[in-house]
Amino acid sequence: MYVRTVDADGKQIGDGKWVDVPEPDHFPSHGFDHLESYIGRLLASPASFASLQIFTADGQRGLGLHHRDKQTEISLIIDWRREPAKEAKIRDLFRALGLSPTQDYLAGNGNVRDAARVLTYPLPGGAHEISSLCQRILTEIYGVTADDGLNITYQDHQDA
Repeated sequence: MYVRTVDADGKQIGDGKWVDVPEPDHFPSHGFDHLESYIGRLLASPASFASLQIFTADGQRGLGLHHRDKQTEISLIIDWRREPAKEAKIRDLFRALGLSPTQDYLAGNGNVRDAARVLTYPLPGGAHEISSLCQRILTEIYGVTADDGLNITYQDHQDA
């Protein structure tokens, strides 16, 4: 995967680079049952930066978590032109939790400039609280059920 680092305004910092992304662990059903253990692993990582991608098998619905400098954040990507109600639900949910985005910018998606809204929020709490919030987001915003499967990709980034 080609990765570009961006600042809080979505402006590219430095050059992009190709990075290897491990294959996800596939859970064909009851994916929520595995979230808390992966999130616990993320929080306990000795790496300077660790990430967790949680998506449905089709890769169309999901979220990303990352942990750096004892801070955990969640990143959500929305097709803001086609899904304004989804963006509003996300913003409303985090506003109700008293959390403001640390990043809020438009990003390209393939050859379409500004196709995706990227929202990143800080996540207080431990593995149980973060897992519960992820389940809530996946259920209420993305329509994932407790019976659905998930693909979960954990990665320690040593050079981040």
